[in-house]
Amino acid sequence: MCFFVNFQFQTTGQLKALAAQKAKDETIGKLLAAVRVYLPNVNRQGGSQASDYLPDPTTLAHLRRRFNHVCSALLRNDSLADMSERSVLYFELLEWLEVAQHLSRQIQTHRHLSADHFQP
Repeated sequence: MCFFVNFQFQTTGQLKALAAQKAKDETIGKLLAAVRVYLPNVNRQGGSQASDYLPDPTTLAHLRRRFNHVCSALLRNDSLADMSERSVLYFELLEWLEVAQHLSRQIQTHRHLSADHFQP
């Protein structure tokens, strides 16, 4: 009777799952990057556009509504080791968070300026 077990057979399924997760992360990262170019962003490559400086306030609401689910699903259970392995996706996530932060800051500034404009 031989009790020798080949270690390669035990980890084959795990390696396949990691490869599938990496491919999925790269696909999601590419999709997020493709959509991000349509969001108002004053720091975009090639210079900003006029629509980047005066975004519609509903843009932030739509962004938060749709992106919060993706963001919370990613950040829910991942450890720092998982984040480093999934760096393609997390770098794109940080880009999106930066765009959302700038958008929120711009909308608050415009609200403040418009409130001061209508003061007697």
